[in-house]
Amino acid sequence: MKTLEVKYSTNKTNIYLENNLLENISSLIPRGKKYIILTDENIYKLYSRALNVPNSTWVVLPAGEKEKNLDNVSKIIEKMLSSEISKTDILINFGGGVISDLGGFVASTYKRGINYYNIPTTLISQVDATLGGKTGVDFKVYKNQIGSIHHPEKIFVDPILLNTLPKNEYLSGIGEVIKYGLCFDEDLFNSLFSNFSIDELIYKCLKIKAEITEKDEFDNGIRLALNFGHTIGHAIEAVSNYTIPHGICVIYGMLYEIEAEDIKDKLIRLMQKFEIENQISYDKDELKAFIIQDKKIRNGVIKLPKLEKIGKVKITEVKINDYLMRL
Repeated sequence: MKTLEVKYSTNKTNIYLENNLLENISSLIPRGKKYIILTDENIYKLYSRALNVPNSTWVVLPAGEKEKNLDNVSKIIEKMLSSEISKTDILINFGGGVISDLGGFVASTYKRGINYYNIPTTLISQVDATLGGKTGVDFKVYKNQIGSIHHPEKIFVDPILLNTLPKNEYLSGIGEVIKYGLCFDEDLFNSLFSNFSIDELIYKCLKIKAEITEKDEFDNGIRLALNFGHTIGHAIEAVSNYTIPHGICVIYGMLYEIEAEDIKDKLIRLMQKFEIENQISYDKDELKAFIIQDKKIRNGVIKLPKLEKIGKVKITEVKINDYLMRL
């Protein structure tokens, strides 16, 4: 088993990574507590029997980004209250990024904050969304407009869970892996052109994110580099009505934000390898309407990661009007 301990100002997160870990999670969690397990219908059907958590109650939602809303926050809290979940009990998020975003937000607000664990089931959540404490729900058509930073106490990563992942969701995760390689680790990026170990990719990405979020817990500096490709990526995701997976939208965002033609060509080669279309059509005015709501905008200026070379990124400030004119 591979482990990581990430120390934050408020608490610490312990990460456990191992194949077939799901069956052994009960030995790694404390007894004598009540547990609420939040998941979606797909994961419940596939894995509910394999996750044996004593003294637990399930909350099962439909799958999809549209479930990340305040109505479901209320439903989850109602179930927690009726189950008499106390300040010292624990919420377990068992699913992808939607579940960890939603459940993490509930954990941060229920009784002014309780501990929670993540069991990520998608590649994008195993390499990225599960760690760092960013939680949130969407408001109307706008993504992650309501949220908090509240770190999970434990994360259990089982790569075997990826065996049932649909191809487009796997490719979504590859999009975030590409981001980590482009911004922080040239060897990681180059490894994607050949045969690679998915377990090693997951561990490397988590290690990078752990180091970054320890240094910049609240998104004031280098952590902003994790947003590479996300400004336009989030807008494309919203314009598509969430029919294009998040990580693939991030790839399109990176393709737009990369200035060096040789690096852009390498990204296109990777897209071809993974059979991802390198062109999509979109309405610029629709994109602008979503970009103008981006949380990174302050006083008409947006802080953006700029790729200097593969493995090195810096944070720049751009007037939002200038950024929009480039579309």
